[in-house]
Amino acid sequence: MEKYEDAIVDLTKLLDIEPNNKFALRYRAETYYLIEKYKELFNDVNKLLNIDINDEWPKIIEKKVFAQFEKSTNMGHAEGINCLGYCYEYGIGVEKNENKSFTYYQKSANMSECIKLVIVII
Repeated sequence: MEKYEDAIVDLTKLLDIEPNNKFALRYRAETYYLIEKYKELFNDVNKLLNIDINDEWPKIIEKKVFAQFEKSTNMGHAEGINCLGYCYEYGIGVEKNENKSFTYYQKSANMSECIKLVIVII
């Protein structure tokens, strides 16, 4: 895991010098994907799309991450459900849908509240 963190530091230094460097943004995004830091990944993907709207890679990675969140949601993981709401809110890997976003956020919050309640009872 440390080598990924080191890569992120190095790629971030490069992006400090060249903020629109597509190479650095893509590989930092891929590194975020590998260590499951999805919101950071989405930030880099959005920057890539702002640089080159026709770049297919960001769209492919968005769909891949969305599919992972769906699997996580189907397994009942609150964080995955929350991230799926995030995807619907911002149109990441899927068309924007505020109603679905709200539904997933609410489901995640309800699950988190149940977990907190169990911890308090124990």
